[in-house]
Amino acid sequence: QAGRFLVVWQDSSSGAGNIRCRAVRASDGALSNTVTVAGTPADEVAPDVGGDAFAAGDLEALVVWETAGIGIEGVQVTVPVNSGDPVVVGAPVTLDPTPGARASAPRWPTGPS
Repeated sequence: QAGRFLVVWQDSSSGAGNIRCRAVRASDGALSNTVTVAGTPADEVAPDVGGDAFAAGDLEALVVWETAGIGIEGVQVTVPVNSGDPVVVGAPVTLDPTPGARASAPRWPTGPS
């Protein structure tokens, strides 16, 4: 219904990992501006996203990641219909306070297996 989807990634260009996102329009690949989902001084890694379009048309997504020393955190992100930047709704919440014990998303190998 929203005609768009949300992509998330880890951006380590500033040294520590931060979680960023963009909306992508399905019909033509048009991109929103990049929005920071999590950008604290802590290292935020391994993002994942899932969501669903509702009757109002907006895509409501949950973005999750692991924050070093804290655990798995998550926050709601709303993607407006057709155009506009994603909106982070509220503050992140800790979903699992077990640092390093779990990963929010599969981690790909970094070298040959």
